[in-house]
Amino acid sequence: MKTIALVLAGGKGNRFWPKSSPQLPKQFLALEDSKTLLQKTVERLLKLVGLDDIYIVAPEQYQELIRMQLPELNNRNIIIEPQARDTAVAIGYASLVISERLKCDPVMVVVPSDHLVKDEERWVSTLKQAAQFAELAEVVTVGISPTRLETGYGYIILGQSIPGQSIPGYFVKKFIEKPEKSVVKSLIEAGNCLWNSGMFIWKLSTFWACLEKYFPDLFIVLEKIKNLWQKTGSQGIDSNMLELFSIVPAISIDFGVVEKCQKIIALKGDFYWDDMGDWRALERNGLSQKENILNYDSSGCIVDWSQGPAVVIGADNLVVSGSDEGLLVCTKDKLPRLKKILNSPDFLEIEKKIEKERKNTDQKSGTVIDKPWGKEIVWAHTKNYVAKILVVFPGEATSVHLHQEKEETFYVQSGTGYIMLKDEVIPIKPGQVIHVEPRVPHRIIATSEVRLVEVSTNHLDDVIRLMDKYGREGKRKEDR
Repeated sequence: MKTIALVLAGGKGNRFWPKSSPQLPKQFLALEDSKTLLQKTVERLLKLVGLDDIYIVAPEQYQELIRMQLPELNNRNIIIEPQARDTAVAIGYASLVISERLKCDPVMVVVPSDHLVKDEERWVSTLKQAAQFAELAEVVTVGISPTRLETGYGYIILGQSIPGQSIPGYFVKKFIEKPEKSVVKSLIEAGNCLWNSGMFIWKLSTFWACLEKYFPDLFIVLEKIKNLWQKTGSQGIDSNMLELFSIVPAISIDFGVVEKCQKIIALKGDFYWDDMGDWRALERNGLSQKENILNYDSSGCIVDWSQGPAVVIGADNLVVSGSDEGLLVCTKDKLPRLKKILNSPDFLEIEKKIEKERKNTDQKSGTVIDKPWGKEIVWAHTKNYVAKILVVFPGEATSVHLHQEKEETFYVQSGTGYIMLKDEVIPIKPGQVIHVEPRVPHRIIATSEVRLVEVSTNHLDDVIRLMDKYGREGKRKEDR
């Protein structure tokens, strides 16, 4: 039976702020080596299915990031969520798109993009067995044996075991979502529970039947869209369809479907697994920063700072992290409050205030020219050269363009992202200097807000756009 994989890549990573942010969430970060969590997820899946059978679902704002990090993936396999309304809508909509394209009934393996997995061969073997069990259950999940009193995970309560399997399998009694520590202690002592890893496996037809039975609000909306697509022959999303999605409850696939299912099988994953959900996950896996940090009379601190030396004096069990997104100073035991605070009116008001101050500063600096990707601030213009500040907003990108005669040099003031120079993709960071010769295609992509100083020759009308997300391809006035 055909197996496909769906990767969930839409999380905002608030619990990892400010290292992770809505503009560059954790799944797009390289935490262990040079490869990001998303890249590692796809690399693992290639041992299970072919590249053409891997789909990524994410909001539109992450489309460019996915393309940059997975250039070999067909663009059609990047499925854009109509609205960011948690994992039930994301998986439901992606399943509709896939079923309309494939016209068959594959087994679908759903995995998050922010897990750390070791012993990948065992991980693959577990998912292969889960795919075989998909005929026997409404949903198959993979659970992990608890190794600590963790209150941030959901727990799977196991029932009768399934005999004769190389990887232990069980029918599921129930799920318990993020229980109190005393409950967790009792569950672990009873020895009949697993952590809910968020990996789900089912036949596509079974998933649709479960949607209809357990989450009819979503099922009805998807059926309406399916009928419209079949009438028009197009898989577009218009304003009327968006309005339909807006009335669907924004809940996880766990709450919306999985925990309501009557026949669930859980396999016990005996590979190393961790959910890279917050700062403590970095510490657990030995991935927290160790260089350029001086600790005096301090212990148990996590420090994440790349702008120079860091000195910590007389502090215990703190998380200290600073970036262009902001500064976090928090005791480890208060980390669960972070996500709520980042969505609070007080925090959002401060963000708006800072953004307004930046705009006022830019307007005083020189001529401000608004662009679809951000803005230019021209502060010097002579017959020989032009000097500008370029601001590329998070998630935006200039066109892929070249100049016939114009030469330019960029100095990166702040922010993170990539510059594409011909066939090379270069991560950019503050302090970097990049020179662009004439006739070299290039593009700037921002993951957080990027501010660059550009000094160029005075050829303002010399631009040919080769590709542009704003529909401005061709040879026009100099506006990237």
